[in-house]
Amino acid sequence: DYLDRFDKDKADRLLKHSKWDMDIKLKEGVELPKMCPVYPLTPIEQEVVEEFIQENLKKGYIRESHSKIVSLVFFVGKKDLGARMVIDYRKLNQIVEPDPFPIPIMYTLPDYLKEAKWFTTLDLKSGYNNIRIKQGQEYLQAFRTHKGLYEPLVM
Repeated sequence: DYLDRFDKDKADRLLKHSKWDMDIKLKEGVELPKMCPVYPLTPIEQEVVEEFIQENLKKGYIRESHSKIVSLVFFVGKKDLGARMVIDYRKLNQIVEPDPFPIPIMYTLPDYLKEAKWFTTLDLKSGYNNIRIKQGQEYLQAFRTHKGLYEPLVM
């Protein structure tokens, strides 16, 4: 009955805008991050970036951008000695209002689970790209690579 929930084509589609779109609220009177040089990448890292761009342009998750706000791409090591591409949003995070929505306190979670009889674990390949960025705010998350400037439509 629920096999369609695991359909790759459905998982890779661009979601419609909704009331749950990510709304980025900037602090008042802040200076926006300026353009800066691209971080140097190895040829292998450049290839990974190019594959990411092609795949996500095809899915509609990113688009070319002309934003004046730019975050940069770099790689961090993984336990398996590989590397993961990340976008450096630290400068953007400094000028964004914190979200007041309460996050569960981790040490209280076992109390909620102690009477449970069933637990489920899921290994999700891509547990992201499930929330649209509010229309008109995509430029705030633009990222610059050796191949150009792009902005995500999803988080």
